[in-house]
Amino acid sequence: MFWTDWGETPKIEKCGMNGDTNTRQVLVSTNILWPNALAVDYTIDRIWWADAKLHTIESSDLHGKNRRIILSENINHPFALTIFQSHIYWTDWHHNAINKANKFTGEERSVVIENLFSPMDIHVHHRQRQPTGRIHY
Repeated sequence: MFWTDWGETPKIEKCGMNGDTNTRQVLVSTNILWPNALAVDYTIDRIWWADAKLHTIESSDLHGKNRRIILSENINHPFALTIFQSHIYWTDWHHNAINKANKFTGEERSVVIENLFSPMDIHVHHRQRQPTGRIHY
């Protein structure tokens, strides 16, 4: 389970699904101010997040390492994001739109749809978005 922490110090953390504090681990705690969007790409074991205060979209591996800024120009107020195949999709409250770009380079940017009213969230529903479950006995 991954989440952004809205406490005093902004950060992205992970822990076991039962919430056991012994499994709690900080992944990102530097150069982060308003982490308000988070997506996990299980196909390549990376996370992506948007920071509305820094106007960036970033990525790291599942341990918070190999961090990269994907987008930092003309990102106004990203609020939610999702990943599918080679693209990242995000909502923008300033432009009331959904945008997309290449998830590795930030290039190939385009507006998917605009003139929305406060786009709060975005999801891609496809079987490729979830790994196949394994039953452990």
